[in-house]
Amino acid sequence: MIISYFIQNDKVLAEKDDYLAFKSIHENNFLKEHYKNLKGIDLQTNIFFLEEELSPFINDDSVCGVLKKLDYKGLPIVVIDNNIEKIGSILSTEELSSLLDLGISFQ
Repeated sequence: MIISYFIQNDKVLAEKDDYLAFKSIHENNFLKEHYKNLKGIDLQTNIFFLEEELSPFINDDSVCGVLKKLDYKGLPIVVIDNNIEKIGSILSTEELSSLLDLGISFQ
């Protein structure tokens, strides 16, 4: 499974628990290996920032299409296994937990 977040910049979502939940998974290679061993599924995550690198936004036809149609209002965009799942928001912690079939919580 490949989950990609296309975001304008890190500052927009930096304090949001939903973003921090995804970012913690994104940065935790041990968790991804454990997920593979537990579920038998490779978990890949990407976070692309428009202000840092334009090419992922241009090279993904569906993401580029959303941006042509909605401009920055379309961001953030969540793509799962090459399919756009959300436009204008990210996965909630509950949605991410359900998708991965993992308990995710913040304290």
